[in-house]
Amino acid sequence: MVSLIYGAFITVIFEEILFRGLVYEEISNNKTYKFLLSTLMFGFWHLGYIDTIIFRTSLFNPTADIFNIMVWKVITGLILGLIFGFLKYKTDNTYSSMLAHMLVNAIGS
Repeated sequence: MVSLIYGAFITVIFEEILFRGLVYEEISNNKTYKFLLSTLMFGFWHLGYIDTIIFRTSLFNPTADIFNIMVWKVITGLILGLIFGFLKYKTDNTYSSMLAHMLVNAIGS
């Protein structure tokens, strides 16, 4: 339950305020550039979760290919970043991307 709350709420609020809030609003006046750069940064941000990936794989699948998992983690982050960024781009508010991000993380946790 704590993991769900952390993953679906606390992490989401932090990431959305950071990427669709601060980064998106402060980097440029060009809306397309803001959308693309914040999406790229969001995708690569997920490399920072390697400690969690290594811990989980060591418990459940010690022979897992960590590099492959991290590549797919970034690809997934980029795809979801495109979706969340598009919501921000279209609605011009962070709450829409935050709600979508919460839903994805709640289902995935």
